[in-house]
This record gives sequence, C-alpha cells and structure tokens, in this order.
Amino acid sequence: MTGAFKRQCGAAAILVLAGGIAYHNSLHGPLVFDDLPSIRDNGTIRQFATVLRPPSGMTVDARPVLNASLALNYAWGGLDVVGYHLVNVAIHIAGALVLFGIIRRTMARLSRREGGLSPSDFALAVSVLWLVHPLQTESVTYIVQRAESLMGLLYLLTLYFFIRSVDSESSTQVSGLRSQVSAKSGFRFQVFAVAACALSMGTKEVAATAPILVLLYDRTFVSGGFREALRLRGRFYAALAATWIIVILLTLSSPGRGGSTGFGNGISWPAYIATQFPAILRYLRLAIWPDRLVFDYGPENPPSLPVLLISALLVLGALAAALAAAWRKSPWGFLGVWFFAILAPTSLVPGMMQMTAEHRMYLPLAAVAVAAVAGADFAARRVRRRIAGPAIAAAAAALLACTLARNETYGTGWSLWIDTVAKRPENPFAHVNLGVEEFLRGNIALAGEQFALAARLRPDYAAAHRNLGGSLLKMGRRKEARRELEAAIRLDPENPIAHDDLASLLASEGDWAGTALQLAAALKAERADAGEHSRLAEALLMSDRPGPAAAEYAECLRIRPNDPDAHNNRGVALLRTGDTAGARAEFQAALRLKPDDADARRNLAGIGN
Repeated sequence: MTGAFKRQCGAAAILVLAGGIAYHNSLHGPLVFDDLPSIRDNGTIRQFATVLRPPSGMTVDARPVLNASLALNYAWGGLDVVGYHLVNVAIHIAGALVLFGIIRRTMARLSRREGGLSPSDFALAVSVLWLVHPLQTESVTYIVQRAESLMGLLYLLTLYFFIRSVDSESSTQVSGLRSQVSAKSGFRFQVFAVAACALSMGTKEVAATAPILVLLYDRTFVSGGFREALRLRGRFYAALAATWIIVILLTLSSPGRGGSTGFGNGISWPAYIATQFPAILRYLRLAIWPDRLVFDYGPENPPSLPVLLISALLVLGALAAALAAAWRKSPWGFLGVWFFAILAPTSLVPGMMQMTAEHRMYLPLAAVAVAAVAGADFAARRVRRRIAGPAIAAAAAALLACTLARNETYGTGWSLWIDTVAKRPENPFAHVNLGVEEFLRGNIALAGEQFALAARLRPDYAAAHRNLGGSLLKMGRRKEARRELEAAIRLDPENPIAHDDLASLLASEGDWAGTALQLAAALKAERADAGEHSRLAEALLMSDRPGPAAAEYAECLRIRPNDPDAHNNRGVALLRTGDTAGARAEFQAALRLKPDDADARRNLAGIGN
C-alpha cells in the first residue's frame, strides 16, 4: 500500500467520521412539511410498478429517480424515519468523498507554491467544510430535500467520472503508443459520467447545468479551449447533451410542477428576479456566517429600490468578474461560474412557494469552501507559518457544532416551526404550520391564533381560513367557523377538507341538504374512500333524497362489497323509493355477512321474506 493511497484512505475515514458525528442526532427527526405529501401520503412509493410516475404538485413531481429512492426506503422500513435519515446522511457523505476526489485531482493538475497545502490536504479541507456546514442541513436533515443532495451526488459523480476518463487518457502513452486497456478504462468512465448525468436529470431539474460545467472544466483544466475539447471528445459531449431530453420530457409531463414554479404561476418574472439579488447575497453571508438559518422563508415582496440597486450591482459585478475570469481560463472563473450556474435555474424560473431556499446552496457551497481554503492557504504562505491547518480545523469544529444545534431544531415539527416563526414572523405559511402543530398538541386556542395571524398576513391564503374555521368549529364558535370555511371554499373551491368541515358544521345544525351539497363537493375534489360515500348517502337520506342515497351506498359497496351496514342502509334507501325487491335483497345480503344484525333482521321482517 503506497503512502498516497494511505493518505487517501485516511482522508476518507475522516470524512465518514465527520459526517457521522455531524448528523448522528438527526436520525429521529419526524416527517415535516413536504415530507408528508411526498412520503406519508405518496401512494406511488408503495409499489415499484408506480415509482416512475410520481404524483403531481409535490416535491417528487417529475422526479422519478427521487421517487424511486423513497420507494426503496419504504420497502425496507415503511414510514420509519430512521431509514430515510440514514440514506440521506449516506448520500451526503458520499458526495463529500466524491468532492474530495474532484478537488484532489484538480489541484494535482495545477502548479503549487512551496509550503502550501498538498492536493490531498487541500481537498480534505474543502470537503470537510462542505460536509459539516450547517447550511447543508436543509438538504440532509429535511428528508424530502434528498432531491437536492441526491442530485448533488450524481452531479459530482458526472464531473468526477469525466476527470477520471481524462486522467486515464493522459496515462495511456506507453513508448508513444496508446494502451488499449487504459483507453477502455477512459471510455468506461465516460459511460459512467453519462449515466450519472442521466440519473441526476431524473432527480432534480438543476442538473441541466451539468453538461455545460463539465465542458467548462474541460476547457479550463484539460483541453485549453472549447473547440479542442469538442474535437477530442465530441461523442461524449453529444451523449451528455442527450441527457437534456430527460429533463425536457419530465418538465413537459408536469408543467410548472403543479403550479408551484414556472412563468404562469401568478408571480411576475421581474418581481421574482428582484428578490433573487438579495437572496444570493444572503446565501453568501450564510455560507460565511451561518447564524440565522431559516427552514421556510415564505413569500417575499420585491426589495426596496436602494436594496435592489445595491444587491444587483454586487451580484452582477461578481457574475461579470466570474465570466471574465472564466474567459481567461482562470480556475477562479470556473469556481464563479460553478456558483452562479447552479443557482441559475432556481434564480431565473419563478417559484410561488419559495423565493429563497437554503437547500439551493448545496452544490454552490463547494465553490465558497474552495475559496475559503485557498484564502487560508495563501495567508499561511504569506506569513510563512503553518496556520492554515489549525485555522481550517477550528472552522470545521465550529461549523459542526452549529450543524448539531440545527439538527436539534428539526427534532420535532413544533420546534422547527417555532424557530421559523421567530425568524420570519411575516411568513403566513410558517404560522399555519405552527398552528397545525399546536392543534395536534391539543392547544386549540393557540392554533386558532396562528391561523388567524396567517389569514391577516395573507387574506387570500385558503389554508389559513380553512384551518381557522376548523379550530373555531372545535371551540364551538360555529358562526365564525362557518364564515371562515366559506371564505376558504371561495378561495379554493376544490379543497375537500374545507367542504368536509363545513359539512360537519351543517350536519350538527340539522341542515342535511347543505351537508349533502358539501360532501358531494368534497367527493368531487378528491378520490374518496367508502366512508366518505357512506357519509354523503346518509346526508342524502336524511334530506329525503333516497334515490341518490341508494346510488351513493352502491358506490360504497363497490369499494367495500362486504360491508353489512352499507347493504342494510342501501336497503332502507331502496325501500323509501318503493323498490321492495331491491331492499329485500340488500337486507338478506346484510344478514349473510352479519347474521346477528338486529337492524337488518327487523327491516327484512317489516317487508316480509
């Protein structure tokens, strides 16, 4: 075993250990926010036959690779969160190991001044900082944001396998002849790179930038020019570009991701872009000083004109500098383009629910880590003291401590939303989710206060009115509850929960016709189970509409054919329509299923055998 190989194994062990320590207290965090629809309520992960058709409007929408990874977790442990967290941590550690390989091989290509960090030490420092940085917690501890970390791993693998392929090419010259074995190895790594790129396209749309950055890396560090890179590896880049077909087809299959993103979601493009300049500066500040991490920033208004002008000047200036450096084939230019290019898709395409999201910094943070380590290394050379290692180790320890503390915030849904509301009190989404947590804890009045605050912050927020109506109903304040539920239905006519809650209120008041109307609307809005059809049938029967009631009981029996109560109740409905023969058949069916059913026996006796 060579010394270099031992150092690489030691670095890998450090990364695995650091990642394990940083996220050991994240394994029992519950499903929160988008985890619930994407995992708990996602029927497509229950069987492998449906994993490639994820439901619309969720984080997994148009992301079949992500959905398939969740299906594997479900197959192994159902909804036990430990398994999901373990996979997330493993993905993140694997990403750090691949990043180490990329940085080490890249640094080995560059000339190095005496006294600086070795390629392996430099790569280890960057990878550790990236691995334990608390800005990564949203992509690791928040389960469904595996979308970001899994895409990031596959993205890094795409670049790593490309580097391995060109390293194989450079080592194939033996006495002026190309080694056939090494040539095959280089081609194999190219195949791996294309496969990783294709999988990343099916994980998250941001991966669309991968072929461009691989080509830029080739130009900057390998070939020296775009034309030369394409001449030497034209087929490889054609294969990489072909993976764009995947993301295009997936995007077309779910336009606007269920209305949460895209140019037709009600948010103007200029207004969205205006929010992105300060957002990018916020990301950079958090990368350097992660003191106020926020789980959900919520909707944001465009910044004031002075803030917009200053932030736009800084961001556009940095972008221009990065492009100029990249044009000169500077490694710093590649880092700058890496940062801006990976942020570009989410910074340019409007998002209705999230204008700022910390998980977007998962891969761009690598560029910041490289810059930080390079700065420490430069300072150490200038003062001619070995201070880079201790300084980086101290920074890593501080970041790790912050990550551990941030994981504790994810320990319960309640603690997560308490923290979010404290940092973003103007976020109506956070108030609604905190209200739900208070409701589940039995604090109905506190929940109502949160829902009411959310409704004041955003009067057109249907979920706020719906949840407030439900809380008021629970507190017996029927008149106010009805007003809020009706407001929720006006804002979102297809919300089944609002219709269902209003139906319960109307039923308690004896308004069976209104109850039936609301239950019918609820059934229309979602695919209901037998119990919902039974509730509607009962309301129809109570409002003296036995014919439609019998039809609803029939639908109930189609879903649950061996339900004796449904047979008996359908018999009652048919009897009221004058269909004595049909009623007799239903009572007899009920008795076959439940011989001691006194109601069915009495009803059958009433019409004769």
